[in-house]
Amino acid sequence: MPAPFIGYNKLVSTALIAGIDSAIGEIIANSLINDAWQVIGTSRRDLTIKKNNSFFCDFSDSDSIDKCASTIIQKFPEINLLVIAVGLLEPIGKYSDIDFEQWEKGFYVNCIGPLRLINKLLPCLRNQRNSMVLTFAGGGINSSPERYSSYTLAKVALTKSMELLSAEEPGIRFVSLGTGWINTPIHNQTVSAGELAGVVGPETNRRIQSNDFVDINEILKFVAWAYREAPHAISGRNFSLKNDHWSSSELNEKLQMDSDMYKLRRYGNDQKI
Repeated sequence: MPAPFIGYNKLVSTALIAGIDSAIGEIIANSLINDAWQVIGTSRRDLTIKKNNSFFCDFSDSDSIDKCASTIIQKFPEINLLVIAVGLLEPIGKYSDIDFEQWEKGFYVNCIGPLRLINKLLPCLRNQRNSMVLTFAGGGINSSPERYSSYTLAKVALTKSMELLSAEEPGIRFVSLGTGWINTPIHNQTVSAGELAGVVGPETNRRIQSNDFVDINEILKFVAWAYREAPHAISGRNFSLKNDHWSSSELNEKLQMDSDMYKLRRYGNDQKI
């Protein structure tokens, strides 16, 4: 069972899940609802909007984001937790061969759109003490995945944004989580891309066939842990779901001593030569 979201008055705790119809968004939403949170969401699907307390939002359209944010602000002036669970891998292929308009759209959906929503909802987040914003990192933090340039660069920019916003908004915790390989429908985009996906294609197919994925329920444990942690320990940092011992007291001590830990930095920056 995932750790409960304890320590707060659940009668007034509100979570907004942007992309509540995604696999990750849905599982976080259900966990919070089961723990008596008030959960709202955004979606592009009519069925999801009718089923949940959700609002239409197209993250490729600035007007749609603004309209959605305006409605949310009017109805929910206080937000404790904002989870950004929208994203897409496409366009997939060599940078020289892709349609750049599609490249821009992918970057917008994965980075600019989420940041626009966060910007609009800052007043709601400020109205709750130690509120939290959670975004998800991609695979380009420690490597250079080929043929996924729009997705990778957008995710790197979004991850760095969590550090920048943390410095400007000390009353709000901004956290980035790298989930690793989670079994969600987003991988269908790679499968559909075929040879355009390069080496990622066969690796994706291998993981699907062997079910070699990180347990999606680990995300729930991370969110529960992060929500209880102090701002100086987590805010502005990028955590790895699989590789970091994020719930250990040893890591907590290191995070409090090293303000650069788990943040985007130039490799070898500490080597004075």
